[in-house]
Amino acid sequence: MAFYLTDESVLAITETNSFLQGKPQANSKEERLFLRPHYLQHCNYLIDNHAYLISDNQPIQLLPNTIYTHIHFNFQGHSSSPDLVIVHSNHIELANLCISYHPMKEPLTQLSLAQLLCLKLGYEIRTTKLLCINSKFNLKTTNAYFFKPIVVSNKTKRIVAKLKPYLSSQAPPPLKPTAHHHDTTAIFQLNHVSYKKKQAYFSQGIRSFHDILDRIPDLTRQQKRQCEVELSNIPFVDYDALRLFFAKLSDTIQFFDIEACQFPYPLFFTTHPFETFPFLFSVHRYTLASEQEAHRYTFFYPDSDFRRLFAESLIQRLDASQSIVIFDPSLEKIIFKSLANAFPDLAKPLLLRMNNFIDISTLFINHHVMIPGMKGKYSLKHIINAIQDKTLYDELSIQSGFHAAHAYKHLYYQKNYPNEAVKNEIVAYAKSDTKSLLIIYNFLRHLYSKKCV
Repeated sequence: MAFYLTDESVLAITETNSFLQGKPQANSKEERLFLRPHYLQHCNYLIDNHAYLISDNQPIQLLPNTIYTHIHFNFQGHSSSPDLVIVHSNHIELANLCISYHPMKEPLTQLSLAQLLCLKLGYEIRTTKLLCINSKFNLKTTNAYFFKPIVVSNKTKRIVAKLKPYLSSQAPPPLKPTAHHHDTTAIFQLNHVSYKKKQAYFSQGIRSFHDILDRIPDLTRQQKRQCEVELSNIPFVDYDALRLFFAKLSDTIQFFDIEACQFPYPLFFTTHPFETFPFLFSVHRYTLASEQEAHRYTFFYPDSDFRRLFAESLIQRLDASQSIVIFDPSLEKIIFKSLANAFPDLAKPLLLRMNNFIDISTLFINHHVMIPGMKGKYSLKHIINAIQDKTLYDELSIQSGFHAAHAYKHLYYQKNYPNEAVKNEIVAYAKSDTKSLLIIYNFLRHLYSKKCV
């Protein structure tokens, strides 16, 4: 069967993380197109934004001292579109934008494909570059450009050599062995073991939880307990730790989560690349005595400096006299402190609420609670999937905080984006997060009640 290299398929055969996990690329095309003018505005060459197709049947003479932004290379069905083709008087450069401080595998691999096709089409490529984000850039100063070019010619040359066999009509074997996914063999779920060591155990035939217990003599107490939990299908509970956790809680509990993103180019109230940009919070309020629950949220579109309104809404919707349960409050603490610094008159009520944060994730991270099916992971999603066969996330179009941030940023990048529909999808995801916290809380209460009977 014929196999064609494209900017998408080349990521599949090289098994980049974003492709394997099925999430939107961190280096999305929409974001690159939006940010590209911040590089081009400092270039002295002519900018040609016309669309061109260059193929083995349709060569084009490229003009010197010109930057082409929309060239599609096609060689015998294999195709690639680099972000920039920079034509000098005596040589050509290819460049891809890299929305990171450092070179990333995805744009590097795609750039290598473009270089390979250019060579096959008769264009000599002397230099390849990734245009990375400059960590020293500050919107308030003009002493540094937003993009920092990094020459990657040697790296792309090596990748080109690996990609050449794929130009044949049949796809050769992958560039590296297929990874063993965590849900296929137990050894890859074992806690606190490096992936390299897990591979070694796998090659020795140590694969099931029975194998682990029988053949690995130096297991820690937590590792043995993990295997026993999975084999018995019975949760492990440190009842003293659970008792102390419940003792911290008020009669009415607020399950809380903030969604935030990081815009590469500063906007509104940010001045540096990738500053935290909170835009939504979700609260599920639950009263133990009546078992009544209520949900509220606050969402802001990326169209203004809404920080004060965000802070005031936090103060209004979070009761300082009640516990605020969060799954790892690291992000929330950063945001609360940042808002307190920005608005000193709101600092006291903000910090008062922050002091009521109670982290439910430590029960799992510190192995006080182990649930069959967690697969050696401690994320909210892994815990809720271990508790429920069907979860609130199953029918959602947005499946993670990464997806939510990706969708939110495009509300700013693409003016014709379906704003209301996307907002509702993001809110539905955030609501599922805080509702899942309530579900986990009730599950822990159920486990604890068994001890008390």
